[in-house]
Amino acid sequence: MIITRKTKIPLHWAFYAQLPLLMSIYGEFVINAPFLLLIKRFIDNPAAIMGLISLEIYISILGSPFISWLSDRVWTRWGRRKFFFTIADIGRGLCVLLMPFAPNLILLIALRWLFDAFSNFGSMTQALVYEVVPTPQRGRLAGFFQSSIQFGNLVFYFLLLGRFDDMYFMGPFDFATSVSGGAAMFWIAAIVLFAIAAYESLGFKEIKPPNRKTLQDDRKPGQSVFGYFITSFFRDVCSKDLLPLYLLAFVDVMVRINLGLFQPLQFTEQWGYSLQQFGNTVAIGVIFSVTFALFSGWFADRYGKMVTFVIASIGSLLVNLAFVIFLAIKPGHRPTLTEIVVFSNIEQIFSMVKAVIIFPLIMEYINRNRLGAANAGLQVMRTIFRSGMAVFVGVWILWWSLAFMPQAGYRVLTTYPEAITKAELAEELARSGLGSDEIMILPGEQGHKEGDPSQIWYLHKYDEQVQDLVEERKELTNKIAALETKLGSPMSDESHRTKMRAEVEADKLRLLETDSALSDGAAALNKQIASHTENKRTASGDQFLSATYSNNQLTLSLTAVGTADSELENRFPNDLDGPPIAQHLDEDSRLLRPEIEADFQEESVNISATFRPSFVFLYRVANRVLSDPNAAYELATVLQSIHDAELGRDEGLINFQASQEETDEKALSYELMLNQELDPQAIESLAATLQAERLIESAHYRELSPSRYRFALTTPSTERKDTATENASRIEEAENRLLQLLPRTGESIPSMVAAFYLRVTATLSSVPYNVIVPEHTTQALHKERVYEYFFSSRTLMILTDFIGFAIIALLVRLERKGKIHKYGVEEDENR
Repeated sequence: MIITRKTKIPLHWAFYAQLPLLMSIYGEFVINAPFLLLIKRFIDNPAAIMGLISLEIYISILGSPFISWLSDRVWTRWGRRKFFFTIADIGRGLCVLLMPFAPNLILLIALRWLFDAFSNFGSMTQALVYEVVPTPQRGRLAGFFQSSIQFGNLVFYFLLLGRFDDMYFMGPFDFATSVSGGAAMFWIAAIVLFAIAAYESLGFKEIKPPNRKTLQDDRKPGQSVFGYFITSFFRDVCSKDLLPLYLLAFVDVMVRINLGLFQPLQFTEQWGYSLQQFGNTVAIGVIFSVTFALFSGWFADRYGKMVTFVIASIGSLLVNLAFVIFLAIKPGHRPTLTEIVVFSNIEQIFSMVKAVIIFPLIMEYINRNRLGAANAGLQVMRTIFRSGMAVFVGVWILWWSLAFMPQAGYRVLTTYPEAITKAELAEELARSGLGSDEIMILPGEQGHKEGDPSQIWYLHKYDEQVQDLVEERKELTNKIAALETKLGSPMSDESHRTKMRAEVEADKLRLLETDSALSDGAAALNKQIASHTENKRTASGDQFLSATYSNNQLTLSLTAVGTADSELENRFPNDLDGPPIAQHLDEDSRLLRPEIEADFQEESVNISATFRPSFVFLYRVANRVLSDPNAAYELATVLQSIHDAELGRDEGLINFQASQEETDEKALSYELMLNQELDPQAIESLAATLQAERLIESAHYRELSPSRYRFALTTPSTERKDTATENASRIEEAENRLLQLLPRTGESIPSMVAAFYLRVTATLSSVPYNVIVPEHTTQALHKERVYEYFFSSRTLMILTDFIGFAIIALLVRLERKGKIHKYGVEEDENR
């Protein structure tokens, strides 16, 4: 059992004493990046996100100080501090248990606010730790603590965060719910919080301190506890002896500002890396951080905490400046993972030293009997400082976006056979009646320098309605998903289900209207731009340098503008943007794609692909019915996925054959020939799964013999969105050229390759590849507001570092003049 108020403790006590605070922080990992990914389902605006999260903090700003103040003055049979945070950790565990299932933004924010309220109730954890560990040993305690935090970072970022989007099979409970990796993270956090609550209640023994204040000290007769708190609290926390604590708390906020919750978005949205790669880069630096955490604790105890803190802050500033300059001059402004690891982890080492030193440094200025008041005052000030700066970071990112980034609107991609300058294109558009005040011209090449010519230009038109429609679309999508989940619940009665079905249908109709409005807006601008640039753009079909197709093996050589890193060649097959898989399959199932190899050259991209014979057959059948290569490719992919899931991927098990019977021209018909006997239930299950697929309206089968079955499928009669976009024109352009390059393959193969080509080009144009295949057909889309995270946040970090240095200089000056004292150090020296 750990006992408080010892003048010296065994070293292993320092480790055990930190566990309540440490495990609470482990439990709080999920309310950072994972919580941001949850809230992104409902809202994108960074200022609004931070405002909603921070609002509760200002509402309950006195809750944590009141508990801290109260813990200095009460005594129970369990002690004076552990009583509070035992209850708090149980409450926080319940909150994180429920967060993944919040059906809307209001309930999710309410759970976050409740979590913060329980955190306020358990705010005395660190004070208890420092009652156990005496001042001379606190530097090493901080080293132990930060090393343990980094171990938690290693587990969380390397093993858990990248699994956020995974889906897990629930066996017999799958009818009720599916569990994602994100939900599992929150559940693990809840278990950790419940476990540490038990450890806190059973593992600590508090010794009643002498000369402590009580609730009766200076309390007027009949005065309430809370009224007494208000008067004494402000007298205590506004005391002159706490001024250096507040100055250091503000310095800590200034020199440690970063993207915070938005850091995963910098990796995924701006740089195009995955959550797992983000987690890996954080985890790689853990070993170095742990080493420096232990070393910095020893160094600070030996040479002085203020000196160590200043050295670490200067080092962090220099690394930040170097990273900004490096990316500013690098084409494309996108670092490789190796560069991220090098810069980020050197910076993390200095940040780790600051994190180790700051609280022991603050505690040098306060004696033990003032820990409660000091903790209360620090919590108020840190709440104001951190929450205020967190909101300011969100506002800063929003302001940066409004000032320097294109706003929501419609955008058309145009390509030209020869590079032209922005001025030349603007002059050409002006002659056609399109002024620069109406159309914004943006370069399409990664790393383009102002004034340089380019073959790729985006023509962007601002439209404030686009952002509203995009946000409405997101709200409708989330609402529909929540209602459809409730529809499948066994707890809903039939009358409630009927009402929900009507609501779902109304929301789906509105969703179609928003999609139509966005498509119409993009199409209108596309038509306008296409007519004005018709004779200037790349010639039709020039994107294909060569193409061959033999024995289901395809080779394509495409003209490319922009060169992707060669390290991305191995990643490309996994990133290839395939169509949606069948809905019944787990969301983490592998998409059906041909076997792919990519070769990125300076001005071309070479693709080799091997298609499965069964997929080629299904595509031919689907294309005959749909007469839309893109839709047929998607349907063939879904059919292949379903057959693989139900019957296995063994090509020798089943053969697809054309139906020998005439069917409705709108029906998709084929026969399965089995090379071995299967349980009849397997065929029934296959038919049921096909029937449940959204791309299939009805599915029927008939047994022709024990090893031969005929399937007849019909597809929905509603018009597909793909045909209302420029995809049809792009496929037509590609198919016309492929018919010339692949003359002996029939009509279906060129159209299949054209649909495949669309997926290849979509992936090439995305981050991190940023490679454009020039086409004659213009491509239009709606574009929501773009946020820039790296340069906006780094600029702010540099500015606040200098503010921090100025306050440190003021603090040192006041100390030298004798206006502030290190009461904690003096207390230990006099004991």
